[in-house]
Amino acid sequence: MSDDKDTMDTIVMKREAAAWFGEELGFRRLMQLMIGKYRSLGRIGGSVILREPNPAECEALSTWFRKDYTHHRQITVSVEQFALMLRETRFSDVPLIVLLEEIAGEKLISHTEALSMKEQAKRDYFNEYRRDPYDQSYFCVLWLTAILNKLPGTRRVHMIYENDPASLEPQMEYVLAALADLEQRNNWARKHDSPNYRSKRMDSIERLPLFAERITKNPHGFDANTELGRLFVDALIIVRDGGSAEAASGTTMNDDDTTQATGSEALTELYYNFGILRDDLLNFTSCAGLTAVDHSGEDLPVWRAACKSRSVLNVPIREMVEVSVAFPDRENLSVYVVENSGVFSAILDQYPPGLGYPPLVCTHGQFKLASLLLLDRLVTGGATIYYSGDFDPEGLLMAELLIQRYPDRAFPWHFSLDDYSICQSDVIISAPRLKKLNRIRSASLMPAKDAIIRAGKAGYQEALLQWLLADVMK
Repeated sequence: MSDDKDTMDTIVMKREAAAWFGEELGFRRLMQLMIGKYRSLGRIGGSVILREPNPAECEALSTWFRKDYTHHRQITVSVEQFALMLRETRFSDVPLIVLLEEIAGEKLISHTEALSMKEQAKRDYFNEYRRDPYDQSYFCVLWLTAILNKLPGTRRVHMIYENDPASLEPQMEYVLAALADLEQRNNWARKHDSPNYRSKRMDSIERLPLFAERITKNPHGFDANTELGRLFVDALIIVRDGGSAEAASGTTMNDDDTTQATGSEALTELYYNFGILRDDLLNFTSCAGLTAVDHSGEDLPVWRAACKSRSVLNVPIREMVEVSVAFPDRENLSVYVVENSGVFSAILDQYPPGLGYPPLVCTHGQFKLASLLLLDRLVTGGATIYYSGDFDPEGLLMAELLIQRYPDRAFPWHFSLDDYSICQSDVIISAPRLKKLNRIRSASLMPAKDAIIRAGKAGYQEALLQWLLADVMK
């Protein structure tokens, strides 16, 4: 009975102390300052500064410390000294930490402890997803490990967790289900496709809306302009790069990465590498003088017929996925690439009648996935790529992309200083555009890069048509 009474007396005393110090005007602000100091230090110690004290505070602290604070603009209070003075009052059985916790209404922990507990709760949250069936999926484990290690590419998922963990739960389930599904289908594709990792067959790929509907029951579930869609893209990049911090920071979604297409086309290629088609009809390339074989090694009749009839093929991704290897329709394995459809057509217009069209590819501006897939197939077949574009930052960066993508197999075509002097225009290149040239690294493009920076003017490949045509005819 005595112990119960002591316990009850302690509780009453603690509550009385909290009521007095927490509500008494002269101590109320000081208590909050000491609570903050404890959270900062994780212990009773240090000092707090009471700035611009009001008369009630000056009077209370003057009485408490037996020192006149009447005219002080600020009062520095030692927390340990306050604790010692507390022992001399009727609340001597109430330690200062107990008093502060009673006023705060919760157990006091340091900011460091709070952060540690918060981080552990987050780790526990994400570790919950390392369960069957996701723990059996290499793709899922890669992504979850990257999240737990806070690797580049996981900032978005951490931000969503911080803002609204509940909203993240279904998104995590959808992305993990998608990754597990893609791994299963990609394992099948690796067994049935050619050794070229970029080669996919129509029976091993799926269009994005159909894939999204199957996983999320919403055909727009993985649209790239949605939060879930962006999480999915982040996860695909991490999986594609093997989950390493170094690889994840150099993704195709980064405009500084000239080895890959950028922006929308980077996204299309990223999806395609996992067997997902974003757009298989409007994404196309144009070519002439090329033949191709399918995944069984059989000639594709349409390509052969186009060569025979001197016709141009507009080849969408839908048809490109059926191509295993492509070749120039002549013994010379050189293939010429231009980005301008007018130049492409002009070369064909002026090509001598009676001869089959030359091996020529038109990208229609910046590289689309269809163009890159065709060039992949040509390089697989032993072709050498020669690219001609405009003398401007965008044109040189396209040349840089091919040189980096196909080392020793892709070369700039008519990007010399003499060519620039012939085709230089009066069109001024803005300073922000000129800065893009800093991303050029290939030695073969350096003279052109430096000349453009010095002159600040663009040059256009239309002025080089006769020289381009002469090369193609050799």
